[in-house]
Amino acid sequence: MPRKNKAAFLSLVLALILMTSLHAQEATVGIAVDSSALVDLFRMDKGVQLDIEARCTITEDFSIRMPLVFTFSSTSFLFDSGLFLVYYPWLTGPFAGFSMLQYGVTDSLGSYRILALSEILVGYTLNLDQHWFLEASLTLRDPAGAYEEEYSLIKGVLPVYSTNRIRLLCGYEF
Repeated sequence: MPRKNKAAFLSLVLALILMTSLHAQEATVGIAVDSSALVDLFRMDKGVQLDIEARCTITEDFSIRMPLVFTFSSTSFLFDSGLFLVYYPWLTGPFAGFSMLQYGVTDSLGSYRILALSEILVGYTLNLDQHWFLEASLTLRDPAGAYEEEYSLIKGVLPVYSTNRIRLLCGYEF
């Protein structure tokens, strides 16, 4: 299936799932911010990566996430986003997820380029109370090696952008 058709199909399926979940009043919506960006601020010479994430819990064990990541240095930037499916095998605590659809825009080499990206993540969510949570996770970028050219381009212009990233999200569920 061509990439555009795949994206349209996945978007339609996700919209149907979200509408059904919201109608059944099972879904919760949340937002989280990656506090590991504070570490990047101390090494500004390599760049900074800011990460904010919207999430929607579809069922007790599945959620859809949409991270918005802005990585920049003094000479270049990358903005990437996508849709992630995350599975909680014990309904809380440990989780695993992958990007179903992910793209980035960069201004490398003086022109804008759209890049296909891929990530998987594993981690643990600690619910502090009914609404607040902390989440530690490890993100593995391009685990299958399918987008080597895209990732080598990004790493060449943004040294802060690594293949593996440890994140500590602080968030709130409404």
